[in-house]
Amino acid sequence: MKYDVTLKSLFHELPHMLVKLLTGSTVKQILTVEYPSVKKRLPDFVVRLDNGEIYHLELQSDTDESMSWRMLEYYWLIHDLYGQAPIQQVLYVGEASQAHFETRIRQDKLQFEYQLVDIRDVDCQFLLQSPYLADNLLAVLCRIDNKLTLVQQVLYKITQLDYNARQDAIEKLLVLIGLRKRSQLADLLKQEVNNMPATLYFDDLRENPLLKEFFDKAELRGEKRGLQLGEQRGESRGIKLGEQRGIQLGELKILLRQIKKRFGEIPHWAQVRLQEAEIEQLENWSDKLLEVDRLEDLFTE
Repeated sequence: MKYDVTLKSLFHELPHMLVKLLTGSTVKQILTVEYPSVKKRLPDFVVRLDNGEIYHLELQSDTDESMSWRMLEYYWLIHDLYGQAPIQQVLYVGEASQAHFETRIRQDKLQFEYQLVDIRDVDCQFLLQSPYLADNLLAVLCRIDNKLTLVQQVLYKITQLDYNARQDAIEKLLVLIGLRKRSQLADLLKQEVNNMPATLYFDDLRENPLLKEFFDKAELRGEKRGLQLGEQRGESRGIKLGEQRGIQLGELKILLRQIKKRFGEIPHWAQVRLQEAEIEQLENWSDKLLEVDRLEDLFTE
């Protein structure tokens, strides 16, 4: 269910590039198609293209043996509403190596057919280059050799968003990656988020349940490594280094929230200063925050 909601949400945000790759045309208008009130099922995505044709797309993450009959039912409904035969496709987004769908109905007095498309046959580079976030996020479902580059590019697009949009985008990204359980995308995402400046991920990405576990484990490994180094050197300062890093991250997290609440989004130059600061400096800035009227004054000695 979570996959269906996320995918349908992305298509209603209009992945323009993906639609153009699938149809050769661009979207002119989203169309409303509803059954009578006694029915609950709705088609996933129905639009009028710039060439005047109606395009109907269904999204499937698993096999449905009744798909042909469902598509025929939608065909009739759309034709009845708009007096026009739709172009129909089913976009398979699941993990199985091959989609198994019956795409035709062949009976004595009935002939019907729709087109089945596997999203892994779509060139993800076109989706990554799109200015629309829906395209960028759907790129993670495509087939690609360099998965690390894919994750890096999608994350970069997300970091350009404001706080609320970034939170929403990372949630959708995690859901989509869940459709590729054996692809290592989740591990690559965690790795890349961990390498991001704390000023970018602290308030939203770090608190995400999937990523939070990774960060907690990473910090624990860092503390253990510090202790090992201290023991190897005959010193007891290893654990102190781990504790010091934890204190530093805690101070930074608090200060980031205070600054955002007082001055709004933090500019890049300020992010750099915060990221490079030691614990004492972070504490001094926290004490000084309520005394300044401009963010620039906070960093003035």
